[in-house]
Amino acid sequence: MDEDSILMYSDYIGRIIHMLQLYLDESLLPYEITHQQAKIVSYLDEVERSGKKIHQKQLDSKMGLTSSSITSLLQSLEKKEFIKREADEIDARKKFIYLTDKGRELNKEFIVVFNKAEELLTEVIQPEERKLLFYILKRITLHLENEEKGRMKR
Repeated sequence: MDEDSILMYSDYIGRIIHMLQLYLDESLLPYEITHQQAKIVSYLDEVERSGKKIHQKQLDSKMGLTSSSITSLLQSLEKKEFIKREADEIDARKKFIYLTDKGRELNKEFIVVFNKAEELLTEVIQPEERKLLFYILKRITLHLENEEKGRMKR
């Protein structure tokens, strides 16, 4: 196989994603939470610390998941008392999502898990390579997001 083959890139990227998800899910088992749920909790903590509010539609977009997937993840988080949802006073159809104290406390531990995963990903490359990798991944992500927006307009 040619080293520049797109199949080779997608194969490696797919394998990295799969192994990373397994690592995260295994590390998060003691909290009875998936990596996707932990990412939502961490993002909500970030939003709250910035003094903002977020409703479910915004979360759908930010997490890159369907509305039904987000609903399912949020229902599970709510059942575990990590989050609460409250209707918007202006538009009751919109539900704002907030962390509970329990969610905020556990997020500190989730951040440790996410940081260990980042270290695992980058421990074999030099600091300059890390910067380059980040730059390349960011460029690819922006390119694919623009492509997706273009397809959606058609």
